[in-house]
Amino acid sequence: MTWAEPANAWLFLLVLPAIGLVWRSTRIRRQYLVLLTGRGSQATSADKVALVVLTLVFILVVLALCRPQWGHVDIPRESRGLDILVALDVSRSMLADDLSPNRLEAAKHSLNGMVSRLDGDRIGLVAFAGSAFLVCPFTQDYAAFSSMVEEVSTQTVPKGGTSLESAVDESLRAFGVSTTPAKALIVISDGEDHTGDLETAATRLSKAGITVFAIAAGTAQGAIIPLGNGDFVRDAKGTPVVSRLRSGGLDALVTRTGGYRVMLGAEARGAERIYADVSASLEKTVFRGARQQPVERFQWPLGLAILLLLFERWARRRR
Repeated sequence: MTWAEPANAWLFLLVLPAIGLVWRSTRIRRQYLVLLTGRGSQATSADKVALVVLTLVFILVVLALCRPQWGHVDIPRESRGLDILVALDVSRSMLADDLSPNRLEAAKHSLNGMVSRLDGDRIGLVAFAGSAFLVCPFTQDYAAFSSMVEEVSTQTVPKGGTSLESAVDESLRAFGVSTTPAKALIVISDGEDHTGDLETAATRLSKAGITVFAIAAGTAQGAIIPLGNGDFVRDAKGTPVVSRLRSGGLDALVTRTGGYRVMLGAEARGAERIYADVSASLEKTVFRGARQQPVERFQWPLGLAILLLLFERWARRRR
């Protein structure tokens, strides 16, 4: 069970004052009877029952205002959009701080900006380092996608290094379930590639009808890579490794597939720019699906409250 309006629960604080008011009105009524008849009047069991009934009615009405929900129904939904897959580099070099606060966090910020502009599109996420895997399949649940983006880190992919070819392979598998004519792959990386044949990978993407757009995360000057314990990544001689942007691999992917590369930059708006171009230029597809809508159950406590009120009125008339 969920509650659509839990903020209304503060009304429960009024239960005791309401009971006090009802009890006071009952005492005043008895005092008037004494003035009219000249005889004493004691609280009856009927008065106590009425007090309990009105208290229950108040509680049930507050429960109804909190809108209890359980169960769900599927509501058909139709939208027009694109299939956009993001391949995010989560290798250790993405911790370099030549972008603030580091390359990986700047990339996440850029993706969050793009997600806020999505309208009917499906989006998925591939994380890669020395290998790659699909973190989030294509979805229109943008909140879930953003949550996945926030959770990925340099610990997400256990195999170290950077392999753009692995990202391409996993992206092709993810796009295998897509039926849209226009597909966009956004690769966010510092461009370091330790293995693979990117020319062949780019050809495979082109044949699959996938346009690649690259966001280069980093600078030519580069920066050392912190480990989080006060130390840095060092080479065999113990010298801190300086990670620099290498855009050659990214350029190979975008040139063959008809896309382009942008710099992540200080404002981290690269993904938003790409989405604006992609949304305006590529053919959108009609997506048909369903969304789950919770079933409102406020009628139950409200109906019970009405029945109790009718019962109380009926019992009062009999008396």
